[in-house]
Amino acid sequence: MAQIIPFKALRYNQDIVSGSDVTAPPYDVISEVEREMLYSKSPYNIIRIDFAKDEPYDKEDNKYKRASKLLHKWIKEQILVRDETPCFYHYEVNYKVEQRDYSLKGTFLLFKIEELGNGIYPHEHTHSKPKADRLNLMKHCLANISPIFAIYRGSEKSVLNKRGELIFEATDRDNFKHLLFKNTDTQFNKVLIDDLKDKPVFIADGHHRYEVALEFKRLADKGLIDELKEINGYRPWDYVLMYLVDVNNSDVTILPTHRLVRSIPGGNDILKKLDKHFDITRMKLDCPIDNIKTSLDTHKKNTFGLYMGNQDWFLLKYKGNALNQLHSVLREIDTVILQELILKEDLKTEDIYYEMDLKKAIDKIKGGDYKALFILNPTPVEEVERVAINSLRMPPKSTYFYPKLLTGMVINVFF
Repeated sequence: MAQIIPFKALRYNQDIVSGSDVTAPPYDVISEVEREMLYSKSPYNIIRIDFAKDEPYDKEDNKYKRASKLLHKWIKEQILVRDETPCFYHYEVNYKVEQRDYSLKGTFLLFKIEELGNGIYPHEHTHSKPKADRLNLMKHCLANISPIFAIYRGSEKSVLNKRGELIFEATDRDNFKHLLFKNTDTQFNKVLIDDLKDKPVFIADGHHRYEVALEFKRLADKGLIDELKEINGYRPWDYVLMYLVDVNNSDVTILPTHRLVRSIPGGNDILKKLDKHFDITRMKLDCPIDNIKTSLDTHKKNTFGLYMGNQDWFLLKYKGNALNQLHSVLREIDTVILQELILKEDLKTEDIYYEMDLKKAIDKIKGGDYKALFILNPTPVEEVERVAINSLRMPPKSTYFYPKLLTGMVINVFF
């Protein structure tokens, strides 16, 4: 059963700094160019802690040690201040997708760490390198600098949408407004805690961070984390910072990530290779990109676009009755069909590049460096839940939850 508690957030002092200057996107979506821009934006930008640059002198003083020193320095200088009483924090992002307005609404809280599959469920595979980086940062800072983004289905109408007092705001790189509210209503706390009982929680974004928190807890339980102590019977390492969204009462957007294929063994007759498993329809490319998206959306599930650099594109409709070696749930997932059937079995290629922007992807094909572009529909949130609850995993880049939460809205420290 999922257990949550309020907490005393460490957060930026907006009397001293501007939220738009000191917050940053999640570390794993920041390019080197954007990191430099964030460094120059403010000497107090959270990037200097969460995703610090490597320096030539790192043998003596590495980026994790610098991050810890900065965290404590900013606390001492009251750039970062901590609330005196535990709270839940409502966090709202007002955003646009294709000129339509949406609002992501949820709550920052502390989630009691459990083994995956015990009330908390992942849906994607993770890699070891990012986990090592996040674990080093947590060991040195003794803090959750950025949250896990998770979803559930609530039964109490709009339970997560009680705002409270506006205490912080920021504008992100897409010009979306991020608003943070402090909720001190103890009755709300009880309703939220009760609403979550016996409901599964699904990790939307932050799989690496959750697995790192789990490993950190194991190390802390063995006494292997220096300077970590219980606080009046409270063990900070038993909990992790989470942003929790009730999908019944909030907009939740998942964007597709398209696949570009650079090389194909055994020739380039792609249509012939795909004919066994797909009904193929030739379409005209003299229509706007939006029309390609509309065509895919009209045909919904198990339909893909294929563009190979001429004046046509192709609509691929899966015939079904393949991938019988996989779990029945996975056989219905678009990214699984693409990964396991189109790329691995039919084309036998691993030379793949990921691109979210469809226009950029089409331009890459026209540039001649890639042989084929496979265009996808977004993964529905219901499929994420279905895969996760069955203890299954999707291929990498199956989901891109949008918009991204800003790092630096709240921090959870263990001291």
